[in-house]
Amino acid sequence: MNEEIAIDPATAPGPRELSKLIRFAFGPFHGKYLSDFPKSDWWDAYAVRFAEADRYLIRELRSRRSLAWHFFGRRYDASSDWGTNAEKEHARHAFYALLSSKRIPGSFGSVDDEHFIERIAANTSGRRFDANNNSYIEFARVLLHRGPEVVICDPYLSKLDEHGRIDVLSSLLKETRETRCTDFTVVTQIQGNESAKAIMEKFKCVTDENSRACRFRVIILKRRGDGRVRDLHKRFLVTLSGGLEFDRGFEIPPKRKNSVTIMPMETHKDCVEEFITRRPTWSDIALKHEWAMPTGGKTSG
Repeated sequence: MNEEIAIDPATAPGPRELSKLIRFAFGPFHGKYLSDFPKSDWWDAYAVRFAEADRYLIRELRSRRSLAWHFFGRRYDASSDWGTNAEKEHARHAFYALLSSKRIPGSFGSVDDEHFIERIAANTSGRRFDANNNSYIEFARVLLHRGPEVVICDPYLSKLDEHGRIDVLSSLLKETRETRCTDFTVVTQIQGNESAKAIMEKFKCVTDENSRACRFRVIILKRRGDGRVRDLHKRFLVTLSGGLEFDRGFEIPPKRKNSVTIMPMETHKDCVEEFITRRPTWSDIALKHEWAMPTGGKTSG
């Protein structure tokens, strides 16, 4: 999940083959991303290999398949070639897979290499993990950085002061600083007899302007059984790009184990429609509050 694959622009297949490869293995619904390495310059280095007719296809591919690429913060020395940079970065923090024209230990030399194909075809859509603040950030980082709106849905975040939930939520919110994220929304639900007002008070501790650079919104739904109120069950993080489902929600369980899976495409479509496009209806909402974007924060677009 969030696996980083680096491909030498001198070794990458032609635009038609590359398009097929991306559809087959890359993007938020596969959990694997092509590394934007070097940042913003990979496509230019790739395009110079081809005639003008193919460069049109490359521009189209770059636009249509942008979700398959991600910048992972890798360093790049412009005075050295791609292979030398990749070798240094691979030694510092290994790529999930590396395709290079230069012989680098652990790398593959061709997109047709059966071992490379096996590597990128491997199912990495789910994982059981040790729950801590860093592990949640690690799984959600790509989606958090892309934004522009992040929605976290968990009926038990209303009990924010239990099982480390406040620390997990604060860590995820802080991770959105200096990213494209402009809106961060939490949807939760009243549990037991606690009032919506008392629940909302708990969220004030994660709204410090120094810890965020986006609008922060909390929507508290009425408790189950109050008329035709929806029953929140699944616990997930969703953006326009993709989503993640967490078996035990956003907490640090007593045994510190949780499971995460990539949200399927159809589920993602439904969640975007319900929680981003339309949002919960007022008949479901007990209380809603929004903290404005801090002064000097990001602007959309």
